[in-house]
Amino acid sequence: MKRFLALLIAAVMLLALVACDNGTTPSGGTQKPGDTQKTPETTQGSNKPSNDPEEEEKYVPDPECPYIGYVGVGVESGTGYFDDLTVNNKGADGPKKLVQKLEFQDPDKIPEFHALGSTDAVKPEPIPDPTLPEDSTVEKKVISVESGKTLMIGDPMWNFYQYQVKVLPADDDTVLNVYFAVKDENNYYVLTLGEKNNTEATCYKVTDGKKENAQFTVKFTLAKDMMTSVGITLEKTEVLIYVDGNLVLNLDNKLFEEYKGMPPASISLDIAAPEGMTYFGVDESNVIHDGKGTWQNSVDTIATKAFDRDTTTYYDCDEKNEAPDPTPEVLVGNEYGDFKDPENTTGYTGGHFEKAFILKQLRFFPRKDFTSGSNDRLTGCTIEASHDGKEWVVLYTFETEIPSEEFTIIDFEDNNEAYEYYRFHGRAESYANVSEIEFWGVEG
Repeated sequence: MKRFLALLIAAVMLLALVACDNGTTPSGGTQKPGDTQKTPETTQGSNKPSNDPEEEEKYVPDPECPYIGYVGVGVESGTGYFDDLTVNNKGADGPKKLVQKLEFQDPDKIPEFHALGSTDAVKPEPIPDPTLPEDSTVEKKVISVESGKTLMIGDPMWNFYQYQVKVLPADDDTVLNVYFAVKDENNYYVLTLGEKNNTEATCYKVTDGKKENAQFTVKFTLAKDMMTSVGITLEKTEVLIYVDGNLVLNLDNKLFEEYKGMPPASISLDIAAPEGMTYFGVDESNVIHDGKGTWQNSVDTIATKAFDRDTTTYYDCDEKNEAPDPTPEVLVGNEYGDFKDPENTTGYTGGHFEKAFILKQLRFFPRKDFTSGSNDRLTGCTIEASHDGKEWVVLYTFETEIPSEEFTIIDFEDNNEAYEYYRFHGRAESYANVSEIEFWGVEG
């Protein structure tokens, strides 16, 4: 009897072993060929590959469902290079590494792509020695895309995802495209890098094959001696766009379907874009300010904080010159105008624009808790305009208290003159405190 039981147990164990080898899981479920193993969700910007090469599975796009949920890369003009493409699913079915760090170095491991507008499979070939500067540190094993062409990869399951790719222009004439939220060949979003001689990054919405007005534009120059990482996280509630790990855009996903020209600060607060107007941005390249430094020479309150699309930061001018000899770090962008005017004891910040425009609307977010009572640092401050950065015209004066924790919208319906300079000018002991300024208008 004991010998019979021993033989029976051995037979059961042997059958279980054979079942596992045939693809039957210990729980009794059958694992279908091609099922992707669920892996822990990665954070934005993570390119960490699996430690076990056998866990990686080649992704095969579904030819019956082209484009829906696709991402892609392309070149409008010139020569562009791409590397390290990754996509991590963030959908309801759980996190999955859909495309795990394609380095474009081994043709046998690169999945098939589609050209936008075609269901034909495309296999990109690595470029063993792209034309790069002699001192370039870029790994010379990337792919290039022919000018005017695109490479798309995706699947309907890609509802919400983290998408990252490294890009490199060959020269200032190269314009690169990073496609996302693709519905079909005529409806998608595209982040365009390298426009205007490699000085801007612009997001466009394409509807029914027509490229609409820019959704947003920021000053940005792509490096030509090293690759730039572009990351896009598409979620149910927001769209996050990163460049080299820095968040350059935070969009509400619902508004992302509809808005035009909305800068990030307003989008996060559900303010509609003014119809027919353009957003004129300010950054380090065109910011103007008083040149007096900041409180205790802090780099956390420099003039550009008034235009960084973050309502929790602010400009804090050292108008009393209590910290003499401000460091270059706190005088960033101090390039235009007569800044150290001894008669001008107060602070200001604003923008010098390459082309004059007519200011039609200004959106102002004050420094929190400094708009009323004994902490009122706003009443008496002005919005001003100039043609040369020296002679200023007052367009608006803050005469009453405004809310401390929301945007105040100021309309300039009667202003019909185009200016190259606009600024917020603080009154005495206001320290030019301001959290966010957005200039909206029309070209002059």
